[in-house]
Amino acid sequence: MAAFTKYMLFLTLFVLSITLSKAIYFSGNLHVHITNDLQPGLNLTFHCKSGDNDLRERVLSHGQTFDFHFRKSVYRDDTLFYCSFAWNGAFHWFEIYNQLRDDDYCEELCDWKIREDGPRLMLNDGKIRFMAYEWKD
Repeated sequence: MAAFTKYMLFLTLFVLSITLSKAIYFSGNLHVHITNDLQPGLNLTFHCKSGDNDLRERVLSHGQTFDFHFRKSVYRDDTLFYCSFAWNGAFHWFEIYNQLRDDDYCEELCDWKIREDGPRLMLNDGKIRFMAYEWKD
């Protein structure tokens, strides 16, 4: 009986380790695109961070895009990147990636268009559609 219990424990741990290693291997990178979709002639200054990463302040001209990527948290739903955005006297901030909010919409890519009235998440469903969000401030 003890040998059978040890065998089942070993088998359970073995299957669990394979499952976890596949989850880590197949989790892949998530890409985030941030595009300046303000009025023509307005530069977008932004600064994005997570608890572990500081992507530095950057400036985009109208129509330019910045791309960054990272691995989502596999064991928890707590990956979070937030950004401050400034242009022409305006200042706002937004969670550019919140795993709890975005996991269903951003499998491999979160494509954001930054506009004066708030960020827009472009949906990758074969149609030109987006989800509008309000600034957090």
